Amino acid sequence: MTNSDAGGDVMSELVRAVGAEYDWPDFKPVQRTKATIDPSTLPALAAVYQGERGLTATVTHENGRLLIQAPPLGPAPVELHPSSPTEFLTLAAALIVRFADDRESLAIQQGSNALTLKRVK
Repeated sequence: MTNSDAGGDVMSELVRAVGAEYDWPDFKPVQRTKATIDPSTLPALAAVYQGERGLTATVTHENGRLLIQAPPLGPAPVELHPSSPTEFLTLAAALIVRFADDRESLAIQQGSNALTLKRVK
């Protein structure tokens, strides 16, 4: 239990540390390289995406950066860092966000769990 609005961040870090120590494949830190992409492609990714069970993720474009606000990440928007033109990662949590080539859906992956959300706005 944590006494904070960012308790999920603390727990994610703890699970990653234990996973690294005990060599849990789904929780080991993965080394990724930040890619340089054309910033003019980012506004096309900004939208509201919705999945089953009402899960909603809002992707915004601000000052040349892509941000996502979704329940797994807490109440504040989190910056997405490109690892390819369609794949982005967060530094705060071990999440990978993959946009479909047609920009009509995205997949949020954490370890072996993935959720697909469709663009609604």
